[in-house]
Amino acid sequence: MMSSVTVNGTVASYMGSDLTPVWDFSWNMTADADPFIDGIFSFTNLTGATQTFNVSLNLPVSPAFSPGLKSGDLSFSFSDSNLSGAASVSNIGWTGLIDGLPAMTLFASSANCTGSGCSFGIGPITDGPLLHPAGVASTLGILLNFDLSAGDTATFDTRFEVTVVPVPAAFWLFGSALGMLGWMRRKIH
Repeated sequence: MMSSVTVNGTVASYMGSDLTPVWDFSWNMTADADPFIDGIFSFTNLTGATQTFNVSLNLPVSPAFSPGLKSGDLSFSFSDSNLSGAASVSNIGWTGLIDGLPAMTLFASSANCTGSGCSFGIGPITDGPLLHPAGVASTLGILLNFDLSAGDTATFDTRFEVTVVPVPAAFWLFGSALGMLGWMRRKIH
């Protein structure tokens, strides 16, 4: 297993790979406390049978904020790496998590291709920005799960982001003015 981390301000980039008897996995991920998670993840199933992959990415967020605008992207491709004549990615699920709870779902499906060396791509699939009134209290994450056919490769490019919704200064001024009017009204009566 090899990996590297580069930190620039609050943004950290992680690159690496992991080779086991079951998979060859590589990643190039960026995370920021603003917060967002963005990355490209590639998996090759090195076994002779379909394997299930469950990937969970979690980013601690501090300080907490609310409300927020959530948005997500997902695109993926897969190929017949072992030249068996077919490849498939099934039971694909992508969920954006806020504080460990599902906040957005982008994809839940399956795809396949046939022919030696075939490849197939989908995306980008996007959603948002959508208001998330509760904002983020502690964590932001992505949950990615899928089944990958024997000897084949799947690559996912994904991003999940929640941005702070600024409360306009005019709102605070309006609220202050209402308070002053109420105070003045009580003084007059």
